[in-house]
Amino acid sequence: MRPTAALFLLILAPLFAVAATPVVNSGTINYSTNQITLTGSGFQPNKAKPTIAFNGSALTVSTFSNIQVTATLPTGLTPGTFNLTVTNSQGNSVDFNMTYGATGPQGPAGPAGPTGPQGPAGLAGATGATGATGPRGLTGAPGAPGPAGANGTSFIFLDTYNPYATYAAENVVTYNGSSYVAIVANGPNPSGPAPDQNPSWSLMAAAGAIGTTGPQGLQGAPGPEGMTGLMGNPGPAGPGGPAGPQGPTGGVLSFVVSTQQGNVDLNGGQNVVVNSLVLPNVGTYVIGGQQTIVSLNPGSGSIFAECYLSDGVNQSPGLTISNQSVSFSTILPLAGYYVAQSAPITLTEYCAVSDSDASDSSAHPGVLTAIQVQ
Repeated sequence: MRPTAALFLLILAPLFAVAATPVVNSGTINYSTNQITLTGSGFQPNKAKPTIAFNGSALTVSTFSNIQVTATLPTGLTPGTFNLTVTNSQGNSVDFNMTYGATGPQGPAGPAGPTGPQGPAGLAGATGATGATGPRGLTGAPGAPGPAGANGTSFIFLDTYNPYATYAAENVVTYNGSSYVAIVANGPNPSGPAPDQNPSWSLMAAAGAIGTTGPQGLQGAPGPEGMTGLMGNPGPAGPGGPAGPQGPTGGVLSFVVSTQQGNVDLNGGQNVVVNSLVLPNVGTYVIGGQQTIVSLNPGSGSIFAECYLSDGVNQSPGLTISNQSVSFSTILPLAGYYVAQSAPITLTEYCAVSDSDASDSSAHPGVLTAIQVQ
């Protein structure tokens, strides 16, 4: 550790100046802390921090008064002579040179210099702190609480009524233009009464009145009736071709297919099992397929056919197809996504027709596929 060394100053400004001009009488460098301490007068005539420039760059001033100021020198200085400028808060400056180097042996003390003139009086101090606040008055007695309001009813609108869905109390659906609210939990109810006849539902808003029907127009001449052929049974499956080489691994993890065998009687409106598909792995599957519905005796009304998939807990409905023909054959597409939480798991296909007169309706062979994707 090097001891504190005296700073040799070559004062460029007069030693004695007006009170507002900074005067540097002496300076020391503490090589341990790399700080310079200047002693003199006029450093803070307005009680504000002066600035010290070292070769034109400002130093960090750590302490200051009107007669002394301390600042930190740049790190890594090499021995040499440097220029310093002290500027007080009135903008007056003094320039001097300082020598930074190894400290030599201390010389004998010189005679004491004359006492400098007394500086100007400092500015008035800041106003004292505000006195403590007086004691707070007593708090008045609280008023009696008001009565609690009744809980409101929260309705959840679920759009059109679905006989295969499960509903909770306060669920709201629409049916034939009117809206109904579930009084109690109910469903699935594919064969039961609709909301307008089911005591589990209550009318919420009735459909608007239908305008009067205009006079019936003249009936046109019937067109010639075409001949409708019966759908034949599928032919036997051809022999399987040789397996091709395995392709590169892609986004498909597994693929399964199940083909229905034979025709299944739908018994005039009951949900009947017509096909099934076993998913081998846990994961997400893209479900696809189609189902052919044939009715040879649809009666005088409309026939509505519907098929859907179920895992025993949830169902994934397909598309509902309606047809006004006396006899018809309709293909229902089945498509959607299914996430298997456990494996293996079986998806069962159910089909039904809505008209009880359609006693000869049946589901002809269809196909289901499932592609497991990443």
